[in-house]
Amino acid sequence: MQKEILRNCEIITKMNQETQNQMIRTYTKLDISVKVDVFKEQKVIFHKLKNIHFITDNSILTYASFILAIEVVIKNTNQVNLKAIKLRTKNAKKQNQKREKLLSYWSVIKTLKNEQNYSFREISDYLLKYHRFEVSYSLVYQTWNEIEIINSIEEN
Repeated sequence: MQKEILRNCEIITKMNQETQNQMIRTYTKLDISVKVDVFKEQKVIFHKLKNIHFITDNSILTYASFILAIEVVIKNTNQVNLKAIKLRTKNAKKQNQKREKLLSYWSVIKTLKNEQNYSFREISDYLLKYHRFEVSYSLVYQTWNEIEIINSIEEN
């Protein structure tokens, strides 16, 4: 059964499984506006495939049209824009990792800020010196403001 589905997908998309997986990995790195464009294109491709492969199961056609839509949108997207989008998502992922690690030190940060009256620059230096965690003072400041705003809203 699984081999038959794989064979049908490869016949419809004219791509092997590794190329299909590469298309999906590329899709995950795209900006939200480009992802929406993929789904607009997918709808059109699905109906074309449905007319050609009317016997094939709709779920297989949906998957195949999704893969083909990714390919079409990537070909139509300027390569410079595509590389910029991938770079932006890579940087955003790195920023999220730093933020998560910063939150793991939140009790330390809160103590330094409230009890020791450290500035955000001093907190950043402290984390680097004693925890070997390099983080910009601006990220500490932004995170502090977000959490303090949420806490003040919840208290009121």
